[in-house]
Amino acid sequence: MNNFLTPIKSFLFRSKKTFSEIKDELEELLLVADVGVDATKKLLNELTHDKNVVDAESAYAALKKACLKIVKMDPRLRGDDNDGGMTKIKSPLPGGEGVKGEGENLNTPHPAPSPPRGEGNIQGSPLVYFFIGVNGVGKTTTIGKLGAQFVQKGKKVCCIAADTFRAASGEQLEIWAKRIGAELVSSKMGADPASVVYEGITQALTSQVDVVLIDTAGRLQTKTNLMQELSKMTRIAAKVLGRNADGIFLVLDATTGQNALSQVELFSQAAPISGLVLTKYDSTAKGGIILSLVAKTKLPLLYMGVGEKTEDLIPFNAERFVDELFNEGEM
Repeated sequence: MNNFLTPIKSFLFRSKKTFSEIKDELEELLLVADVGVDATKKLLNELTHDKNVVDAESAYAALKKACLKIVKMDPRLRGDDNDGGMTKIKSPLPGGEGVKGEGENLNTPHPAPSPPRGEGNIQGSPLVYFFIGVNGVGKTTTIGKLGAQFVQKGKKVCCIAADTFRAASGEQLEIWAKRIGAELVSSKMGADPASVVYEGITQALTSQVDVVLIDTAGRLQTKTNLMQELSKMTRIAAKVLGRNADGIFLVLDATTGQNALSQVELFSQAAPISGLVLTKYDSTAKGGIILSLVAKTKLPLLYMGVGEKTEDLIPFNAERFVDELFNEGEM
């Protein structure tokens, strides 16, 4: 894991100044590390009001506690059973981060995804997940990797190529579907994406598919059309299923830094986002983006892409994330 704390550790461990004397420089280091304005303010506020923080060394000791508090701010990311009355994603995902059921949270392990259950779900119908995001963030690759994990758990998967505006997207999804042994529903270039979604889910219902993964377009040039397009697709899915889709996941590129926040704002206007997937995390040293995203959006981070292999799409675990940040490269 790339550690944005390394320069901060170096600074705090070498400084002999009081906390008040190093506060401004610490703020600058946090911002440079892509922690973001909101998360930086929260961190500094925690340290400022901690009576034990008197110098640089004690500031470092308190920083881990403050980081964990931010990452676990959203009850859906806590390591306890208190969901704060917030709605969780209805269905479990593979890999160990539970998102469904009484007393479950993102740190509850699930050995495998199970058939839909819960309010509004129809017994025997597939889990349906939409993947949204701008072009180039890794939506199709994320679908392929997640689909592979479902297949490894013995689930029948169908991939729907609803990005009908880029030939490369459909071709890439076709390659992934063949590689992992999933069904594929696609259409010709320029086709109505909602029609492709309708056809795909209808086919999934008749062929006893367990999981449907839907790839979507990421055009930003026409914001209104994008919003209308996503809204139409989710309405069609709900009509065919008799319930809402089980999740709408926004895929973000970690290397874009704070630009990811503007993408969350844009896409949240187009669709009710269930959670986030952060790709290319292994390619950035500015890992503070995770703190920034959670502090600003209050959305759960579900998966992180940390490499090219299928198994390199890993579930996000709040406790483990902070532990690794502070244990790696201790000085």
